[in-house]
Amino acid sequence: MLFSFPRDKKQEQKSKPNIILIYADDLGIGMLGHEGQKIIKTPHIDQLAYEGMRFKNSYSSMLCAPSRASLISGKTDTHATAFEISKGGIYKKAGQENLSPEEIEAKINKILTPIPEEDLFLGEVAQKAGYVTAQYGKLEWGFAATHQQMNRHGWDHYFGYLDHVRAHGFYPPYLFGNQGLIKITGNTLLNCAKSIEPETPEAYKERWDMTVKKPTRKIFLWIVLPHLLEKIKTNHFSCISLHNYHTDQFLYLKFMTII
Repeated sequence: MLFSFPRDKKQEQKSKPNIILIYADDLGIGMLGHEGQKIIKTPHIDQLAYEGMRFKNSYSSMLCAPSRASLISGKTDTHATAFEISKGGIYKKAGQENLSPEEIEAKINKILTPIPEEDLFLGEVAQKAGYVTAQYGKLEWGFAATHQQMNRHGWDHYFGYLDHVRAHGFYPPYLFGNQGLIKITGNTLLNCAKSIEPETPEAYKERWDMTVKKPTRKIFLWIVLPHLLEKIKTNHFSCISLHNYHTDQFLYLKFMTII
């Protein structure tokens, strides 16, 4: 998920919208409500589609890393040497071998070629246009990214999985942000509780075993876009209640968007 917000200049705020780009791995045509999906409800994304602008003619790779690389760099995924891919899995060593995030980053940066100064990335384009940028979730194109890479690609803030091997599970014992490694109490599996594939009785049992997946505290999350409180009366509000069927807890997410 990518965010861009205008910086603290009142003149820019009047003319530039906030931008929230939600990029989903493996989301195919027909899998959202407004495209005919009947099983999984997506009312808030549907509302964005109905009230906003839709683009129906586009191209993207069927694989996660190349499609994100194209989005971040502006290049098609047919450039064989355009995207350096680092091997995933190294960030598990932060829990297995007690390597520090700094030591892991040094190992990754050592094998990556320095990015040419003339290369331009999506985050940088937004920064040059006066935006504060942020990226959350499965970070960069992989398979193991670094703080240096995030900064060079133009992200002021980030939080999520720097390692895509770990990103296939939903219960990480730790994630990474600008401030480094952030531990998440209650999750202990180094593979972040990635489910077994394909679907089998054993996989079902393993997925619903919450022994080491339970957070120790309930969560309340409130997000308000900065510097927009004076426009509350004219903005569109969405409120989502997400039910965690594993822990019988609720996560309420209230956010403000301009469409």
